[in-house]
Amino acid sequence: MGRLPELSAPLKRRRDWAAILADLAGAGVSVVRVARACGRNVSAVKHWQDGGDPKESDARAVLALYAKHCPALYAAHAAEFAIQVGPGR
Repeated sequence: MGRLPELSAPLKRRRDWAAILADLAGAGVSVVRVARACGRNVSAVKHWQDGGDPKESDARAVLALYAKHCPALYAAHAAEFAIQVGPGR
């Protein structure tokens, strides 16, 4: 048997949406408010809490809320996922 080929790209990490939503709830941002910000119904946000992934536009809305209401946690998240913030991105 031959060697297995090496992966050419690192495995993509997943955001922990349940943790992000829990942080937002701890900061007083309700599931209803998140759903409104995304233009979705509450069941969609609950699906993300249960391990689902939001669409990119919804993810951006959730991360904007995260940056506004949990700035220190968002800063750590931004560093972990190499999110460029601010002018000159």
